[in-house]
Amino acid sequence: MITANHDVPSSSSIPSPSFIFFIFSHFFVLSPQAIQCSCFIPLWSGLVPPKFNGITYIDGGCSDNLPIIDENTVTISPFSGESDICPQDDTYNLFQLNLVNTSISLSPANLYRITRILFPAHPEVLSKMCQQGFDDALRYLQRNSQ
Repeated sequence: MITANHDVPSSSSIPSPSFIFFIFSHFFVLSPQAIQCSCFIPLWSGLVPPKFNGITYIDGGCSDNLPIIDENTVTISPFSGESDICPQDDTYNLFQLNLVNTSISLSPANLYRITRILFPAHPEVLSKMCQQGFDDALRYLQRNSQ
């Protein structure tokens, strides 16, 4: 999902500019500009969001990181929390943070995961994180198999 900034006519009751949220499931054009738009994180990626076909877009994780379509939606998160598929940390956490529709436990392991998003680790560390994601998905499938 990516978020677009559109100018709404001044006669509208919606203040201009407004934000419109798009969920794209089919990508017909794979261009450097489209990729830039899909992963632009305000302030971290820069101050001015990129445009694609004249429309400003930012990463959809800034608006609704886990869109739920219906009761069959499976939520997946790289952070331990209340998603269907997520890491299971060894520590018990009393505090949960709900940030752009993502439940995140406030834990040292999640703080470490956030730093790995902003500052990528060595390939061996990233490989272990990918394996953990695979194991989390496998655990979910085993728990929910019929």
